[in-house]
Amino acid sequence: MKLSRVLIIVLFFVFSSGCAVGPTIVKVNHEPINKVSNKKEGKILVKTFIDKREEGHKEHIGNKRNTYGMVLGWIDSNDKIENVLTKYFAEALREAGYEVSITTVLPENISDYDALIEGNILDFWLDLYMMVWHSVLIEIKIVDNVSLKPVWRKEFKGDESNVLWLGIISEYEQVISEALTEALNKAVDEFSSEEFYKIIIERRNSVK
Repeated sequence: MKLSRVLIIVLFFVFSSGCAVGPTIVKVNHEPINKVSNKKEGKILVKTFIDKREEGHKEHIGNKRNTYGMVLGWIDSNDKIENVLTKYFAEALREAGYEVSITTVLPENISDYDALIEGNILDFWLDLYMMVWHSVLIEIKIVDNVSLKPVWRKEFKGDESNVLWLGIISEYEQVISEALTEALNKAVDEFSSEEFYKIIIERRNSVK
């Protein structure tokens, strides 16, 4: 009888803490990003990012482990991570002052835009074992909208970790949000720089 009660208590803790076997769906959000006062101008087309994470990481955005370190479930986003991250990095471009459109297929009127932005998701992964770790690594490229060849590229990284106090979903979401915000703020700083703007202007002049 004592063993049964202990087992019930253990199972209750595991399942109520969000560590149950199987998927846990989280919302991928970010905190308010840095504000830019000196806005730039330009019309940018952003192509939906490509998921280039390592094999085994593309199906989910993280995993969960038991007390022995064994994977017993996974973390999934409530939307396709390619769409989520494309949208958020487009927000970073808008904060820098640019007019931004998102597309999955390059349109015929691509020359109407000053520049084309492409992105690769190199890392977006949460690991859960007593603590929560989340890593973000996004490669952004400015692509010449005539030759379609990259003329600039840079990686934006964010890392965050925290103790898993309760094992509830909001703890996962907070760590994801903080890591993503770190990467986005780095992107805002770069997108609002004179160096970035100069490349956009060069692309604009090349199609006129």
